[in-house]
Amino acid sequence: MRQREQRLADLVIVGHVGFATDRTVNGSVSYVGGSGFVVAFAASALLDGVGLVAQVGEDFDLDVLRRLPIDMEGIAVQAGTSARLRVDQASDGTISFGSDLGIAAEPSFDRYPAAYLHARYVHLGTAPPRQQLAWLKYLRDQGCHAQVSVDMFEPFVAAEPDACHEVCDRADLIFLNDAEHRDLYGGRADPPAPAVLKHGPGGAEFLANGGRHRIPAPEAGEVDPIGAGEVLAGSFLALRARGLAADQALTYAVAAATRSVTEFGVPGPAVTGELKRVRDELGSAFLVRDVPVGGFGRVAELSGVAEFGGAAPGGDQAAFGPELLSPGPAQRGQPAGKAELLGQLPVATGSLGRELFGGAHG
Repeated sequence: MRQREQRLADLVIVGHVGFATDRTVNGSVSYVGGSGFVVAFAASALLDGVGLVAQVGEDFDLDVLRRLPIDMEGIAVQAGTSARLRVDQASDGTISFGSDLGIAAEPSFDRYPAAYLHARYVHLGTAPPRQQLAWLKYLRDQGCHAQVSVDMFEPFVAAEPDACHEVCDRADLIFLNDAEHRDLYGGRADPPAPAVLKHGPGGAEFLANGGRHRIPAPEAGEVDPIGAGEVLAGSFLALRARGLAADQALTYAVAAATRSVTEFGVPGPAVTGELKRVRDELGSAFLVRDVPVGGFGRVAELSGVAEFGGAAPGGDQAAFGPELLSPGPAQRGQPAGKAELLGQLPVATGSLGRELFGGAHG
């Protein structure tokens, strides 16, 4: 693998990375997951300069993360076990969630790279709200002026609505679905900050400054919608960091999230191909002349600059079945580049009937 060029991170992802297990009426599958991993996968396909902050145990194979084109200065390997995340789906479609966060049970601020404090965007993936609040406090106490986004999660909203309210009150951008919006705001009032409201098969809409811009989702045959919310968040934030207006970024993000539900696992060929299509369609990177600070509602002034390239993903995909981190078939005949790295990522082989864009990673 070629040496990565060190550069300042434009977008920093803070989230769990570990082992996820889905148990459904169709069977059980375990694979590499967590909100940090999935958001970083989508974001790094569209943006150079993505940093990931996560705590993993000695049981985690860092080669999985090295296959992502991300900066890993924020990865802390600690003695103990990595996060274990479990989602159960009963025959009636109801969902339950459990986790053993292991060494990630408490945030580790000392491994947050000083350079990341200068990032323009920081995203806090789904996590217990006390962890999100701790990160918000840390970032502001350290003088970080990034636009900080947060992702809600239904079980946490149901169990700790007051804490989730506080997280949203302190954030610059909120990702939440209809159920979370209903529980937190009665389904009527807009959140206190700009928000991406996810409507399941109905797509998503961007709420800001009293306005709403809705993006419908294309029709798709749903196979495994787990992680689609994280794909949407990662794609949206990466494209905003590249300078796209909110409605443009959300249009591409909805398309990527929709493709992700048509196959098992998150880094599969369909979503990888869609992310490449987005990258190719844009053709060139965007230069932000007026960087929005303190709110996601402003539209940056843009100009096209150097072409943003990348190799096409190959047809062969590395796969992981029930055995965690068991390497699958090697890539063959694929040019080097970002798509090569994405094409080698682990793909889950199970299904979870989850609401489109709802997300299910802790």
